[in-house]
Amino acid sequence: MPSHAYSLSFEQYPGWTRRYSPSGEIQSYLLGLVEKWKLRDHLRLRTAIVEAHFDEARGVWSLATDRGDTVTARVVVSGVGGLVDPALPDIKGLESFGGELFHTARWNHDYELTGKRVAVIGTGASAVQVCRR
Repeated sequence: MPSHAYSLSFEQYPGWTRRYSPSGEIQSYLLGLVEKWKLRDHLRLRTAIVEAHFDEARGVWSLATDRGDTVTARVVVSGVGGLVDPALPDIKGLESFGGELFHTARWNHDYELTGKRVAVIGTGASAVQVCRR
């Protein structure tokens, strides 16, 4: 997606360095919003909602997480999207590939790519965002 599509309507950012900015630039913009709007204490990262029940009498949601805790909220916004479960391509011989293999949605931050030949296979903008020039 073009960089400007990541800008929130009330926090437009005209300073994108490229039409398709790298992931680090997009992340910096979003982290800046977290700081500006003091959202950090309200975020629960790497946490899945496993159950959601609406209590009509109280007008709140009760959300059970995969960590075993329960969160109560007046509003729930699902940001899952259609690509929540990434799929590797069905390429003949992929199972015998000897190199590192991972999906951009499940990035392996522990794997050092410096000096490596890297191929990105796909149809989305991920390749533009993960490749440095």
